[in-house]
Amino acid sequence: MIGPNQAGQRLDRFLRKFFKEVPLSHLHKVLREGKVKVNGKREDGKYFLKEGEEVEVSSKFKVQSSKLKTQSQIVGGIKVDKIFFKKNFKVLYEDENLLVLDKPAGLAAHPGTKIPLGKSLIELVWHYLEVEPSSKWRSALAHRLDKETSGVIVAAKNAETLRKLGKLLESKQVKKEYLALVKGKLEKKTGTIEIPLEVKEQARKGEKVSTGKEHLPLIPSLVRRGECPPLNPSLSKGVSFLIPPLIRGGEQGGFKNAITHYSVEKEFPEFSLLKVVLETGRMHQIRVHFSQIGHPVVGDKLYGDFAFNREMEKRGLKRMFLHAWKINLPGVGEVEAEVPEELEKLEL
Repeated sequence: MIGPNQAGQRLDRFLRKFFKEVPLSHLHKVLREGKVKVNGKREDGKYFLKEGEEVEVSSKFKVQSSKLKTQSQIVGGIKVDKIFFKKNFKVLYEDENLLVLDKPAGLAAHPGTKIPLGKSLIELVWHYLEVEPSSKWRSALAHRLDKETSGVIVAAKNAETLRKLGKLLESKQVKKEYLALVKGKLEKKTGTIEIPLEVKEQARKGEKVSTGKEHLPLIPSLVRRGECPPLNPSLSKGVSFLIPPLIRGGEQGGFKNAITHYSVEKEFPEFSLLKVVLETGRMHQIRVHFSQIGHPVVGDKLYGDFAFNREMEKRGLKRMFLHAWKINLPGVGEVEAEVPEELEKLEL
């Protein structure tokens, strides 16, 4: 019987508390099939419970849910190890159209030639949503996140949501914040980096994204020292490290403009902890930009300071210190992924 503490909850969210191993998509299927009833009536997941109502769960569904807890499953043609799934799949937010997930560092977003089947994030999503291989459309990730970067990433459950998310990202209505630990101390505590980057859909392992500095009439030493003037008066309190007049607002020679805003959250003798906000979302953007201004992300094995990274490994840092911290989605609000323990406990 529903008590005062449960009253006002949605039926699907109420059920999730008792059947945590069951995907939300499966719960909605069970509700459609009438295996869960409220006061003897079939209700959908959006139904808000009232005090005094009785929720009846079919014995068949209880048996199904217990099997989900004790078995590794093959769902959607993908075999997923139960322990691997539990360790690497964390839902921060879910509704009928999308999932917001907390991706751990080291987990690839998509399958690849050197990634075993069932070991990428999107395959875990398909497993969670019980997507069949015969489906005309499978769930997809709405944006990229490097393998060694942890944190917030969004998956669309249907094609319409994926299109909407794409438009929101393109129109800069989605705000993404990162935490990055970089080498050294930045002269300016807030600023903007604007360096065009090579346009790539994806990079092979070990392949770098190039900058478009060779197209620009600026002296690299001035860029590194941060002596270029601000792009506009609104940036007067910071510094724009590169002004690409030939490329801004467009594309030239395979390069697109890339803009990164940052603020120093905390300083250490050898490092700076930054909050980073992307205005554009190019591949490896944060990593390339901070490397270009002489403050590479700590632990970055592609663009970083390799000797410095080896010293950091001795201190216990086994990964790149870059975390997708928060995302703000229209209609959803802000969703935050806590800083992983291996970064939180690092002695700086």
